[in-house]
Amino acid sequence: MNVFATYAIGAGLSVLVIAALILSLNSISGQWSDFLAEYEPRHVCASLQNAVNILHNPSNSSSALLARMEIQLPEKIGGSDYAIEFKENDIFIRSKTEYTCTVSGVELNGESRVNKIVLEFIAPDKVVLK
Repeated sequence: MNVFATYAIGAGLSVLVIAALILSLNSISGQWSDFLAEYEPRHVCASLQNAVNILHNPSNSSSALLARMEIQLPEKIGGSDYAIEFKENDIFIRSKTEYTCTVSGVELNGESRVNKIVLEFIAPDKVVLK
C-alpha cells in the first residue's frame, strides 16, 4: 500500500471518530438540558414556597406586619426563559414544561418574567409578587 492511501485511511477514520464524538456530546447536552428543564422548576418553586412561608408566619399573622423580600432566581430554566405566576394558593412556573406548587394559608397574587423578584406581604394573609 502506498503512503498516500495510508494517510487517506487515517484521515477518514479520524473524521469518523470526531463525528461520533460530536454526535454523542450533542446527545448528552440535550439530555442534560431536558433534565434541568424538569428539575429546576421544582427548585425555584421550593425557593418561592420557603420565601412565602418566611414572609407569612402564621404565628405572627395577627400582628399584620408588612414585609418585603427580594429573591434572586436563575436567569433561565433548562436553557429557556420562564415565567412565574402567583394565583390564589398556587405558584405556576412556565418554561419548556409547566410546574405548579401550592402554599397553604396565604393568598398569592402577581406574575413575573425576570429573575430578580420582590415578594411583598401586604396583609395578614396576602403575598404579592412584583
